[in-house]
Amino acid sequence: MSKVAFRDPKGQNQEINISVTDYREAADRKLSLAQLYQKKYPTAADSKSTSFEQMCASAGIRLRADKAHGIPASNMKEIMYGSHLDAQGPIVRPDGNSTDTPSSRILFPQVVMNLVESALLSNKEDYLAPWESAVAMTSSVNTARVDQPKIDTTGPEDSYSQPISQLAEPAVMTSITLSDTAYNIPTKSIGLEISDQALQATTIDLVGISLASQARGDRINRIETDMASIISGDVDSGVAASPFVNASTFDADVTALIPVTQKAWAKFLRSNYQTMNVTHVLMSLDTFQLIEDRPGVTTVLSAPDSDSQLPGRIQLANPGFPSPVVLLLPDAIIGANVVLGFDSSKALHEIINVSASYSAIENFVLRRAVSFRWDYGMMLTKLHDDAFAGMNLGA
Repeated sequence: MSKVAFRDPKGQNQEINISVTDYREAADRKLSLAQLYQKKYPTAADSKSTSFEQMCASAGIRLRADKAHGIPASNMKEIMYGSHLDAQGPIVRPDGNSTDTPSSRILFPQVVMNLVESALLSNKEDYLAPWESAVAMTSSVNTARVDQPKIDTTGPEDSYSQPISQLAEPAVMTSITLSDTAYNIPTKSIGLEISDQALQATTIDLVGISLASQARGDRINRIETDMASIISGDVDSGVAASPFVNASTFDADVTALIPVTQKAWAKFLRSNYQTMNVTHVLMSLDTFQLIEDRPGVTTVLSAPDSDSQLPGRIQLANPGFPSPVVLLLPDAIIGANVVLGFDSSKALHEIINVSASYSAIENFVLRRAVSFRWDYGMMLTKLHDDAFAGMNLGA
């Protein structure tokens, strides 16, 4: 057992014993260690830090360097063997003389998993940031096996409400059920091994940078792979293929030589205005060029001079034409001459799993190992099937 401190809802410092078996309890309750501690040891409602963050501070774990005071981030030697330096701030770390296992070593696996999850959840780079804004809901889970809710709103959207008598059930209802298939999030594993010579020089923020770099490439690959399932369907995960119509449905002038026109593009964007708002459109770079060069589009060169118009010029009040954001995908994912629009408010569900086996954590904490393994994975799936609409150009 090791002691750490935190501030309770009354603002009083409390010391508690923590143990590696807390990870097993958290796993049994399908929680992360940080979530378990927050439930068992709540802090004040207006506290700027969670109980886990306060425990890390009391154990002397400094995630980032304090340049203003010249205090470096914790290095891996302090994590592995403990530090005799007091933590900076109102919470003072116990001296650790009463235990053979530093509390920093017990808390470190969860710190690592928090760093990985943060790297997967948020990225402000130009490629990933637009995808984050396109996701309707993001869920974090502590198991690789998940059940996907199936939401059916076809009735409410295709039907009009009807008069109803007292205590009668409505004729139109939304149904939320579990899909027939429970599936695994594709999981990858990272092993961290640090030599004794590098313990002093390797800081925890350096570990975080390394994890973020690894996670970025995997996240881009995962998004593109999952989008292929969303576009074409996936029987294993129960994802239905997205619907597509030919561009000639909207304009008879569309041919193989004229793959898309302004009329077809405008009608496509407005085709489902009663049930969805096309906020984003997926396409390849070549298809983007075709959309940009479509005949019939009004430009600053082709628009008539407003001063020369006769009185009585008509004005469209409710066009219902969205201005969607284009997200580019490789041709191998989206296909040629294909566009897929979706409503970001209800289309995509991102599920993230960052976990580590209890045996790996126990080995790291109790056997004084200098290596550690954790698993992480993410998947992007459909939240509403009817939040997608596609069009085939040149057909």
